[in-house]
Amino acid sequence: MIMSKTLTFEHVLKRIIPLVPNISVIWSQNVRQSLGQELPFPHTYMDYWSTLIIRSLTEDVKDDIHICSLAIGNWLWTHKTPISLLFRMVHLYRTAFWEVVRPALPFTSFSSPDFVQLEQHIEDTIHDAVSLAIHYYEQKYQHELQEKDQTIHFLNNDKLTILDKIAANLAHELRNPLCAIEGFLKLIRESTQGNQELESYINVILHEFESLHRQITGFLSFCKKPILDEVFQPLHITDLLQQVEGLLTPRLHAESVTLQQDIQPCTFYGYEAGLLQVLTHLFNNAIDAVGCNTDKRISLIACHTDDVLSIIVANNGEPIPHELQSKLFQPFFSTKDDSTGIGLSICKNIIDKHQGTIACHSTPEQTQFLIRLPLHTTSHI
Repeated sequence: MIMSKTLTFEHVLKRIIPLVPNISVIWSQNVRQSLGQELPFPHTYMDYWSTLIIRSLTEDVKDDIHICSLAIGNWLWTHKTPISLLFRMVHLYRTAFWEVVRPALPFTSFSSPDFVQLEQHIEDTIHDAVSLAIHYYEQKYQHELQEKDQTIHFLNNDKLTILDKIAANLAHELRNPLCAIEGFLKLIRESTQGNQELESYINVILHEFESLHRQITGFLSFCKKPILDEVFQPLHITDLLQQVEGLLTPRLHAESVTLQQDIQPCTFYGYEAGLLQVLTHLFNNAIDAVGCNTDKRISLIACHTDDVLSIIVANNGEPIPHELQSKLFQPFFSTKDDSTGIGLSICKNIIDKHQGTIACHSTPEQTQFLIRLPLHTTSHI
């Protein structure tokens, strides 16, 4: 911006340009005294920046300011200077600038409006230069975040590929022998009719076998190929949740955990064994979470609209930090020392196959896991 009274401002320019090094020195001193550290970029940048601001009184230096601001933004990013610190430094720069420049201005050569115009122009130029530097800094920051997100995405895909291969191998190595074991156990139970003690032992083994079968089936949900018994059929939410309660009742009683339920009956399509795996895992996690409480409470809520079934499993245990909540469903991530970190990722995979969602919301009062399933989906992705 070329200002009015060109000759007068050119005279001002000649008087204050030689003072640029003084501005840099006082600025450095102010930063050292107020912030207890040195400026994060070289004096050459400082001098050039001040020179451009002064030259803007009589010249169009917008392109030069862009280049200088880009260099400053890059320098700040390279040295990981916080934006908050930059704003404090800019305030100290303004102070240093006017501390040096005001005494050198020929006030008698200016009318009051002209001086206000000069001062406002310099303030606007400083503001524009700082805004550009911050803009370039933020561009670098966003670019790094995108690169990190891409890296995390690729790593997660690699983990899922590994799980897929492991799951396919498990399908071949474990499921056939397990089916044979199950068949012979049922034959043994038939031959023990009348021997109640031995029959009860067989029933316990079969119960544990079914639990093992569900665990393996859940792990196999990572396999990209459909599993033969992943049959989607009409399910009653009340019946499904009663099965879950039956599986967990012994542990609830043993650990003195109170279970509160609010279930709105409905029918939906789903893969029964997979959903049992998900809900059982969420309940076991909830029981673990309240383990240190004197008042141990878990709640189960199931409600629906015309299109969506919502299932909430909540507990009053220790809250999950906000920064960890988004990582809970990543493969191999766990907050427990003795966990493999695949339980919740298996749950998410099963819910994804139902075209649903699962999320965690945690506050100091309560931690909730919310599952949302479409009521009318008859096949999975």
